[in-house]
Amino acid sequence: MRTIFTLLVSFISFISQSQNPTFKILGRLNGVKEGKILISYKLNNVDISDTIKIINQKFYYKGKCTDPFIAVLTYNGMSKGYFFEPKKMRLIGDKDSFDKSVLHGSKTNRDMINRGKLISELSKRDIDSGRKRDIREITFETDSSFILLNPKSFFSLKLLDFYFSDLEYNMVRKTYNRNKKIYRDSEIGKEISQKLSLSSLSLPGVTISDFSFLDDKNNTVSFKKIIEDNRFILIDFWASWCIPCRENVSFLKAIYQKYHSQGLGILSFSIDKNSEKWKDAIKKDGIDIWKNGIDNSEKMLEKKFGIISIPTFILLDNNFNIIGKYNGRWNGKNELEKEIEKVLKGK
Repeated sequence: MRTIFTLLVSFISFISQSQNPTFKILGRLNGVKEGKILISYKLNNVDISDTIKIINQKFYYKGKCTDPFIAVLTYNGMSKGYFFEPKKMRLIGDKDSFDKSVLHGSKTNRDMINRGKLISELSKRDIDSGRKRDIREITFETDSSFILLNPKSFFSLKLLDFYFSDLEYNMVRKTYNRNKKIYRDSEIGKEISQKLSLSSLSLPGVTISDFSFLDDKNNTVSFKKIIEDNRFILIDFWASWCIPCRENVSFLKAIYQKYHSQGLGILSFSIDKNSEKWKDAIKKDGIDIWKNGIDNSEKMLEKKFGIISIPTFILLDNNFNIIGKYNGRWNGKNELEKEIEKVLKGK
């Protein structure tokens, strides 16, 4: 009877631990008899800060988590971030070089370190060969390769989420589906799934139905009218408070001047909640040379076009068909102009 009872207690304990996974850090900081480590992290949208006591060079900390997460540990002014996982891990370091401490037992943290090494190696190769590239381009190339080579990594999911608007839709979808179900069911996995659903609304070939919007002169305008007046049209989603959006004005003016006579129209949609700030930005940036609208009513247009982030560009032909969707950053602008050239050449 006692044996049965013991087994039952053990089983209940096992089930409880499975439903409430914990992370445990067994640490050693050489050279410290007594001291404190500050730890800060965010779980379930709650910011957590705590103190870990060091006694005779050893320390211990645990907490509850379901997915890998990043935490920052600080000792004597030295800080370092680590990816912790719901398991037992070991952290080993020295008093005078805490920021070089090594975490053992976390694959996600190891993936993060390996990715950093790849970026450093590629940067060094560029320098050695005399090739000059923006660090963003180097990082993007490295991270894209990392995602493809490590499809089952939680860190790859983090990169997929970060670069979602920069990556081709089918690449994201296929890589996401190859990842572990436990990670796809995580908070960030669910966010990527929602982004995929939204993005499917504005894939190339999707036909957009007509709609009306309020312009900066308080007139109700039909999208059909703008489409009919142009061979193809570029929709620019932006906001007055978005610095990268405002920085795109010179780019937009340049392509408008270059391609407007060949049939390109531009329509800028702001997601501002304050219409006065929106109108002030239009005047200040001088973008009243094309049509401007605002989407501050229940985000109807954001939902219609599956907008996830700004700045975002969407190119359509005059039959309401989407030609392409591009992020409004460095690589997206290059791809957009290439597509405009293809459209003009009839490819």
